[in-house]
Amino acid sequence: MIETNIDTPKEQIYQLKKVIKEEAPDGIIIIPQLKKQIGDIIKENPKIKFITLDIAISNDIPHIGSDYNKSGKISANIISPLIRHNEKILILDTKSDEISSSKYLEGFYKEAESQNLNIVGPVYIENILANIDLIIDEYITEDVVAIYSSRYLTEIVRAIKTRIPNIKLFVVSNGMNGNIYNFISSGDIFATVKENHATQSYLATKEMFSLLHGSLDENKSRHQLIEPKIIFRSNLE
Repeated sequence: MIETNIDTPKEQIYQLKKVIKEEAPDGIIIIPQLKKQIGDIIKENPKIKFITLDIAISNDIPHIGSDYNKSGKISANIISPLIRHNEKILILDTKSDEISSSKYLEGFYKEAESQNLNIVGPVYIENILANIDLIIDEYITEDVVAIYSSRYLTEIVRAIKTRIPNIKLFVVSNGMNGNIYNFISSGDIFATVKENHATQSYLATKEMFSLLHGSLDENKSRHQLIEPKIIFRSNLE
């Protein structure tokens, strides 16, 4: 397994070319960030079997992933009943991770609009972590009772609660990591909609075995979308 920094997608291109040259693998499972460049590398290496996770590159390459847009919509549906008609939700956007963040945001925003929520934003801030004080000073007003961000949500919420300890904010996130887990446990995040990566990885491994051994069912769809899980404090594991 080779891990690369999500904020430096060109590193993934470098590592992929390196492993193909030095290891000559029969199969590769990859979460492609720069779709065009990865697609070109796949075309240049027709003898290698590829499966993509999360991001589909083309109809010809098997893909197992998530509907991030749908997950964003689910998050908006969860938070919608918590917000009264005279209250607002602040939606923040920042530089995309080239995988899920822009799709989460799109789904959340469109569903929030369809639910007629009072929305502030989406407010785009390039370097969001360096501008949290600006966010608090300009956008955290008395009528803002909920917040959503395409990235760095826990860091933003932590900073807000440090500056304004008694603030009451409704927060629903997407994804899962240690910070989100702790925030759900403490009640600072109401819920999260997380992708079922364990199932995706299992199916990708199973699919790769079939590809390498010529036992792939040709009638089976080459694109599989796995349903997300909704995590509240009551079902936190």
